[in-house]
Amino acid sequence: MSNDEVAAAAGVDDAWITGKTGIRERRWAADGQATSDLATAAGRAALRSADLTAEDLSVIVVATSTPDRPQPPTAAYVQQRLGAIGAAAFDVNAVCSGMVFALSAAEGVLTRTGGHALVIGADLYSRILNRADRRTVILFGDGAGAVVMGPSVGHGPRIRHLALHSFGELSGLIEVPAGGSRMPVDQTVLDAGLQYFAMDGRGVRNFVGDHLPQLVKGSCTNAMSYPTTSTTLYRTRPTAPCWTPSSPTWNCLARPCTAQ
Repeated sequence: MSNDEVAAAAGVDDAWITGKTGIRERRWAADGQATSDLATAAGRAALRSADLTAEDLSVIVVATSTPDRPQPPTAAYVQQRLGAIGAAAFDVNAVCSGMVFALSAAEGVLTRTGGHALVIGADLYSRILNRADRRTVILFGDGAGAVVMGPSVGHGPRIRHLALHSFGELSGLIEVPAGGSRMPVDQTVLDAGLQYFAMDGRGVRNFVGDHLPQLVKGSCTNAMSYPTTSTTLYRTRPTAPCWTPSSPTWNCLARPCTAQ
């Protein structure tokens, strides 16, 4: 979806979107596609890359905040479509940080069961965006990615450290107000647009500037790993890497990154 395709309903134009975000296009799923469709495709690709089959899996964890349905978990659909009969399957909802939480959950399961885990991050935000809200509709797209976790051999790649943090007092910065047990969807909700994703962009930006630098430094310290010329640091936002070999400075963590 190009900027021109989303701009009109939001009351902006391509130049405004590009100037604010650096984004020129995003991917939206086709009509009729659901989160499990993208998740299953990503899972199949990850299994092929790992030269494994679905029968090798002990667990499937799907990180998503846009599940197919409230029940059952989207991971159950993925399990069925992959034919992973022996694998446990469950979802994790931690929104932007969902993949990190899912990796940690899968790591914990594998310490008890052994075998391999398929960890998938998948979301279809086009389904919950208010097309007239320029604060959100220009930013978010749809997609899925997957990794296979298993025993680390020798000095091969491994997860050296995972840090999980939650700030419940700030839960109102990013939310879909309606659709759960607190506020079931009815006509009043639909009329008010409370079924859509909402974000306090300024609040999120301030949070990132105030908290992210120290959290990243702490994680690197615990992992005994520090930025080098071969390191790239990514954070979840619709822009480019925040730390690259060409700009090796921690100060970049305290300001929005420049799209490249």
